[in-house]
Amino acid sequence: LLAALLALCGASGAAQAQCQYEITAVIAAPRCPPPFNNVPATIGTALTEGPDPAVVGFYCPCGAGTADTAFVWRASTGLISLPRPPGVTSMEAADISESGVIVGTYALSGAGFRGFVYENGEYTELPPLPGGAWSGASGIAEDGTVVGFRSIGEGVNPFNALIWSPSEGFVDLGVMNGPSSAATDISEKRVVGWTGGNFLNSTAFIHENGLTTNLGPIPNGNTSFATAISPTGAVCGSGLVPKKGFPFGVTRAFRWEQGDFMMLGTLPDHLRSAANDISGTTGQIVGSSWTVDGNTGISHAFLWHDGLMYNLNDFVLSGSPLVIKSANAIGDAGQVIADGLDVSGNRITFLLTPIDRPLGDINIDCEVGVADLIILLDDWAQSGSPADVNDDGIVNVLDLIIVLLNFGS
Repeated sequence: LLAALLALCGASGAAQAQCQYEITAVIAAPRCPPPFNNVPATIGTALTEGPDPAVVGFYCPCGAGTADTAFVWRASTGLISLPRPPGVTSMEAADISESGVIVGTYALSGAGFRGFVYENGEYTELPPLPGGAWSGASGIAEDGTVVGFRSIGEGVNPFNALIWSPSEGFVDLGVMNGPSSAATDISEKRVVGWTGGNFLNSTAFIHENGLTTNLGPIPNGNTSFATAISPTGAVCGSGLVPKKGFPFGVTRAFRWEQGDFMMLGTLPDHLRSAANDISGTTGQIVGSSWTVDGNTGISHAFLWHDGLMYNLNDFVLSGSPLVIKSANAIGDAGQVIADGLDVSGNRITFLLTPIDRPLGDINIDCEVGVADLIILLDDWAQSGSPADVNDDGIVNVLDLIIVLLNFGS
């Protein structure tokens, strides 16, 4: 009978996600040598799928005269620093494909920055335009296509977005509404990025089938800046909205799909938010939310799911000494790369692995109970609600049956 009722309700579990996360790995860089003796800050930027996921990123200088170092980490190998090619003084890894190809940007002594592709121990450098001074790589697709930016003239600015592949070479997307542009991510041949002068006056773009579409500013805002795109074409990012007392406004996270913006809001009592990545399977978005606009604010990582924003610190199993400050990437299986502070105040990266929640757990507290029934009844006949447990587009008796069948689990 239970199986028949679940089938009738269409309870595929598509709307379900995790209720908690386990911190399955702490990724820290080697301690700095004397006279520094500190643990350098570690920032994870991307991850792969599978039972032994790879995480890439970089760890920061130990002190004056030192430089960023790119790394790749796996549970089976630990943290491995990427070797620096001759003449490279600093490097950061930005993305990794499922086949293990890493892209990023390094500083070449006396010649500025260069985008790189690292595969099987070999580097491919992405040169700037003729007469240009620098380049950078931001993302890579599974077929090896890379996106990034490179300068047009001798100085750092202006620059334009690019697409590069080993077989096709460079495709420059131009500056659009200018004076500059940059591509930030690629998925299923779709490329996203931003165009303008900087974050204060930029707008997001999406490039698909040879056509580039400017998304314009966020609703009631002045700018937009795309950071990631899913295989279905959903985009996430952030933009500036006016705010009294803040000359440049404050940043707010958004989701965009098929011409429509959805603003994600902030965590309670926070002022500012920014979205960093989006899952291709669940549509979940991760990022950061701040109490104030600026470097002095208190930040917490967030997970956005089914129209609601959650503090990731509330999802981690109790007893964790970590404070999660920023969520930088999310995989299709729900694993999250985040960074934050340990008990000693060191900035480290960690891998969060989701624990599935029971079917009918609407408020994501790991149990199906009275609180879930109250939410369901409050949202009765509504669409786009997390109480739409079976994802059929409306909260109705079918969702109520699912909650009742799973009550107490």
